[in-house]
Amino acid sequence: MRKFSADFILSPDGRLLRDHTLVVGDDHQILDLLASNFEDAEFQSGILSPGFVNTHCHLELSHFKNKISSNTGLDGFINEFVRARKSEDSDSMSAIEEANKLMWEKGIQAVGDICNNDSTFAIKNKSKIRYHSFIEIFSMQKEEAEKTFSDGISLLKKAIASHQNASLIPHAPYSSSSKLFELIKTYHQQKPSLWSIHNQESESENEMFVHRSGKLLNMFTQKGIDMSWFSSTGANSLQTISKYFPLKSKILLVHNTFTNVSDIKFLKENNFFDRVWLSLCSKANLFIEGQLPDVAMLQEQNCRITIGTDSLASNNTLSVLDELIEIQNAFPDISVESLLTFATKNGAEYFGWNDLGSFTRNTKPGIINIINSSNKNLGKNSQVIRII
Repeated sequence: MRKFSADFILSPDGRLLRDHTLVVGDDHQILDLLASNFEDAEFQSGILSPGFVNTHCHLELSHFKNKISSNTGLDGFINEFVRARKSEDSDSMSAIEEANKLMWEKGIQAVGDICNNDSTFAIKNKSKIRYHSFIEIFSMQKEEAEKTFSDGISLLKKAIASHQNASLIPHAPYSSSSKLFELIKTYHQQKPSLWSIHNQESESENEMFVHRSGKLLNMFTQKGIDMSWFSSTGANSLQTISKYFPLKSKILLVHNTFTNVSDIKFLKENNFFDRVWLSLCSKANLFIEGQLPDVAMLQEQNCRITIGTDSLASNNTLSVLDELIEIQNAFPDISVESLLTFATKNGAEYFGWNDLGSFTRNTKPGIINIINSSNKNLGKNSQVIRII
């Protein structure tokens, strides 16, 4: 048994507590959180927190670090990514292994990871990190929907056979045909599981659906993709594709850079809100579009916010703490308690991992120490030291 005390300890209900002691068993199970300081406790300067839950990552893209230019907009990012993928010559497996190792060292206990192939499966199978693999499929061509779906199911079965936690998802509103959306929805109706989608990452995504115009639509037509079937709906991307939300699955909306208060009210008025979590990937948003979501508005609307890191194609680190610091820099009124709840308990609740995300008795959420921090501030010098 070990005892830990610190300047502050994050409680299961999201408060930063002074003068408390965390009691941990030899098997790393949380035994108690006591309102007292014990002389034999190991004191940690800073904040003790459960391990982070990274709800959105693309581990398989780890070898694209420093390969793509920033601030090109989503259409520019996609074009550069396609070019980089055609000319890639890096050792992707060593990059994936290194990224997995660094995420653990940076306090990440669990990850929701996007998969377009099986390159990460073997590493996940032996990782200390718990993974959920989102098997992501996309095609704007209706005639390709059946094959795309079938290929996705094959990869899903391979993921489940390899490391258990996996589900089938669409990539984004702008990259999936209505037929492909219907196939995915029908599958989830029969076998409810976690559902996620990139959401409103660019203003041109909304423009594509509202007006049938914009940079994204132009990009598709310039690449020779037949978009003659696509028509405007008069509603933005989120509201348009909401008809494809599975009825019983939890829904994770990722990025939400251009999500506004009317979108949140739409989710509430149409009975989606109670099943929706929002994953924010601040550094990727700044890298691609140079803009952050309206985090203050999302919090005011009582959205369940989680934290993602996106990929090393759009980020220079896979650090949840770095994401929190970016949010705090832009929204200083959001408390450290709220930020840490975004990064721990909220993500664990979305995945249904009741043994992670908080210092609840009889759980094993991992223990990290955030040094050079306080209950008022996560600063540029803050760092994560993994305790357990």
